[in-house]
Amino acid sequence: MSDRIQFQNKTTYPVLCDIRGVKDSDKAGRDYLAQFGSVLTKAVAILGNPQVSETMGDFYLRINKPTIPTLFFTDEEQALAFLKSYL
Repeated sequence: MSDRIQFQNKTTYPVLCDIRGVKDSDKAGRDYLAQFGSVLTKAVAILGNPQVSETMGDFYLRINKPTIPTLFFTDEEQALAFLKSYL
């Protein structure tokens, strides 16, 4: 995360988080993403496949309750349209 923060140079951005290749996650990782992974982000679109990723994404949104606008998508165009409103 520190590389991203340094690269962003204190500027906030909307973020597309592509988890289509992720098969599993642990609680520590989800907590970290919800608390610190959204630093300097305006909004997050989580892009996943409808099978495994959708279940993980829904669970993350319901349990971890990210502090910035965060939605799960299975369609990349819809995810990007959501993020565009935060530019």
